[in-house]
Amino acid sequence: VSDRSDPHKVMAGRHPAVPGYLFKKYSKDSSKEEGENFPRRIEGARKVRELIALRQLRGCVAPEKWLHELPRDVGARSKSPHVLIAQELPLMEHEDTKRAYADISKDTLRDLCVVLHAFKGLDSIAKNLPFTTDRRIAFIDTEHWNRSRARKELKLHIGSHLSSKRRHHAEKILDKLSDR
Repeated sequence: VSDRSDPHKVMAGRHPAVPGYLFKKYSKDSSKEEGENFPRRIEGARKVRELIALRQLRGCVAPEKWLHELPRDVGARSKSPHVLIAQELPLMEHEDTKRAYADISKDTLRDLCVVLHAFKGLDSIAKNLPFTTDRRIAFIDTEHWNRSRARKELKLHIGSHLSSKRRHHAEKILDKLSDR
């Protein structure tokens, strides 16, 4: 089980027999929440990937995600009939991600702003937007992709990791995007 998991809510883990994939499962009896949450995460990842492809954003990536129904006997024992399967991305550790934000390139920052402007509801904290080892930003938490949120909130989350020069540059990018 990954250290990024919240053992009281959603656990994420991998299995050596299935390399390249992560499995997410609610730890409590939450089949109703799971039935709403997992499809939103899948749809959000798809929408983010579509935008990345459409706008040719080389500095961002979103994993493929699928919903798998468990066999009845397993689902009945866990009181939760589904597991979310996600493509595993080579993520940097959290501290390395924060350092990468301090040294983010202008192109990657522009790509990040384009995605965050399009999907204002994404939880834009460094934990949810880690860097991959090839220096792309991974949109791994896509549950709230369609939730409306003020632009000012967007900047506050990741802005604390940006240099003042990059924060100013992000402001200019977001202003231009808002004018469209």
